[in-house]
Amino acid sequence: MLIAALLIIGGFTLAWFIRDKFIFVLGIYFLINIGYSFGLKAIPILDIFLLAAGFVLRVKAGSVIAYIALSEWIVIMVFLLALFMAIGKRRDDVLHKMNSGVDMRKSIKGYNLEFLNVLLSLVCAVIIVAYFIYHV
Repeated sequence: MLIAALLIIGGFTLAWFIRDKFIFVLGIYFLINIGYSFGLKAIPILDIFLLAAGFVLRVKAGSVIAYIALSEWIVIMVFLLALFMAIGKRRDDVLHKMNSGVDMRKSIKGYNLEFLNVLLSLVCAVIIVAYFIYHV
């Protein structure tokens, strides 16, 4: 536990020296991951949104470190693509449960195949529309 605390303190200290705004993004990312690890991953829907938010925060952290402003569109596209990937993974977990009877995650009980298929189609359509709007 002591080593974990020292590594956390060291990581945040290093983040402060890299760039003061980076520590804010790192703090949010850290809190989301702590929450996810200690129970939020068992809540259906919220789990996939937290995963997608983590990808957005990684992109934001990189932009903060590199002093590059992010466009709203890159944030939207990263969020939507990460959401698509997380939904696809949950769909695969549901299929695995249907074939083997084994739950891969606690949150799988809150999903069914029809819901995930609709959600996957919906997010795919939104990704395509957002991509066209971005490029036009």
